[in-house]
Amino acid sequence: MTKWLLDTVIISELRKLGRADRQFMVWRKTLSGLDAWISVIALNEISYGIHLIAVRDPKFATQLRDWYRNQLIEQFSARLLIVDLAIAELGAEMRAMHRLSVNDSLIAATAKVQRLNPRHPKCQRLRPNRNPGGESVGVSRETNPSGIASADAEAFCGGEETIRSR
Repeated sequence: MTKWLLDTVIISELRKLGRADRQFMVWRKTLSGLDAWISVIALNEISYGIHLIAVRDPKFATQLRDWYRNQLIEQFSARLLIVDLAIAELGAEMRAMHRLSVNDSLIAATAKVQRLNPRHPKCQRLRPNRNPGGESVGVSRETNPSGIASADAEAFCGGEETIRSR
């Protein structure tokens, strides 16, 4: 069973229901609720966005806050991942090597340390790698031979040639 770490953009798509990206909805139908995890970093980004929206659209911000507190937090309360020392150190390495933002480097490091497949728009062309037993162990560029993925996407998505195993 493949387990996913959902990025902020993907979490935002969850809220959209019938208005979400079509490719995302197809993927979501294959997902068991217990297969998806989120980082506290993504929660920080979402909460920050809600605070920014509150300045220009307080009514919409209230709706987002309700969704955040009553649906997102409740749904993922047992599947929230914190940043520990291993994640912080790997995140710093990834940030330096690939010039990722602090948040992206911590989310990518969380996926790597926790052995989860990241689900982020940069990863959509990548597919899970599987070991001989069928267990998911990372992602591969095989489905993206054109090289569309940037070095940042490779780092974020766990490309084996750019991130060493821990």
